[in-house]
This record gives sequence, structure tokens and C-alpha cells, in this order.
Amino acid sequence: MSLITFELYANGMISIDTSQCNKCSSKACALTCQNQYIDGPIVIEKGKPALKYTLDEIKQGACVECLGCELSCLLDGLGVIKINLPLPELDEYLESIDEEPVYRRKFK
Repeated sequence: MSLITFELYANGMISIDTSQCNKCSSKACALTCQNQYIDGPIVIEKGKPALKYTLDEIKQGACVECLGCELSCLLDGLGVIKINLPLPELDEYLESIDEEPVYRRKFK
């Protein structure tokens, strides 16, 4: 497995398993990254995602953390991008409500 992993300004992480990217015809992650944010950090080089900026530049905010790369890869690519973005306020809120949030509910 070949990974690109980078830390985000909000202390999250993005990981891209580039070993699968040659099989992807859409390159949706980079297209979304560039469309969401004109100077987005993900570009395509030699058929695979690559970073336009250094890891330090990305950590300082070169990635706007729109999460579009993960969603577009899941919907139109191969689902090889994973984002871990801690949201402590959301966790606190979810613990304070009486019912399960919709995404955690089990439907018949």
C-alpha cells in the first residue's frame, strides 16, 4: 500500500491510498479539490493524486478542509480517501440529546 497522509490545520488527517488510483478513471478527488478551492492542495501527477504544497503549508491552512475529496472519491472514485477530523463539540452535542442522530439509527 502506498499512502499520502497529511495533517490539517484543525488537527485532522487525510490519507489517500494511492496504490489504487491508477485504476480510477474519474480522478474525482483532484477535480473536486480544484473546483472547491482554486488553489486546492490535491493535484494529479503521473495518474495519481499528489500534493501541490508542502506538508507544513497544508498544516498551516493550504487545505480548507472542505472534505470534498473524500466524498467525491467515495461517490465517483474508488473510495480510497479517509479523513479523520475531530469534532469535539459535535461529540458533546450528540451525547446531550435524547435520541440517536439519524445516521446512527437502525432502520428496518
